[in-house]
Order: sequence, then C-alpha cells, then structure tokens
Amino acid sequence: MVQLILNGLEFPETSGDKYKCYPKDIGVTLTMASGRLVFEKRAEKTIVEYAYDFPDGIEDGLMRRMLEILRSREPIDGTVLEDCGEVRTEMFLCTKLTPPSYAFSIDGIPYWHGISFSLEGVNPRA
Repeated sequence: MVQLILNGLEFPETSGDKYKCYPKDIGVTLTMASGRLVFEKRAEKTIVEYAYDFPDGIEDGLMRRMLEILRSREPIDGTVLEDCGEVRTEMFLCTKLTPPSYAFSIDGIPYWHGISFSLEGVNPRA
C-alpha cells in the first residue's frame, strides 16, 4: 500500500507504528470572564510523521532522492494516506528530520536505516 509520495517519489512503506497522518487543530485558547477555558478553532493542518528502520535498509540512490526532497526547504507536493483511510494531496514543509544511519553495503552500495521526519501542511483548511 502506498502511504506517502513526495514530489512524485514513492517512499518505502513502513509499518510498526512508524507512519501517522492526522489533522491538527489551529486556534487559540481563551479564558472567558467567568474563568472558563475554551478553544477557538480557526482551521486545521495535516501532520505526517514517518520513520523507516527496517533491517533490509534503503538503497543509497533512493535515500539520496528522499533526502534531496526533505532537505530542500521548499514546499513539497505530497500525496498521503490519512488516518481516516482517504488519500489526500497537498503541499507540505519538512519540519523535523532525523538523518539516516549507515546500515551496511552490498557490492559496494551503501544501505541506510533510521530515517525519520515530520511534515506539516503549508495551507490550513477551514
């Protein structure tokens, strides 16, 4: 199953609680004159959390393309699998990136593991 496509690149499917895609409310918390605390929701953004740490690793060529997208600091065209089971397309920014670790090599080609990152939707939705 495809969980995540960024700038046309399909990221490896991950499992074991290492993929999350959910809406995050944006708003303000207000204290009313009575002392009652309320939250005024203004919009919501999509948040994506992804980690890949399997023993078979990610081949170097694919990892280079993944890192180029995540390190670009530019808006990323993303297609994501939401926690409601729907597929959504929107623009994201990478807000957190833990770089991969070298795992091993096969025929002189490095393989990587331990990458994790978070994405946040650029445009809030009402």
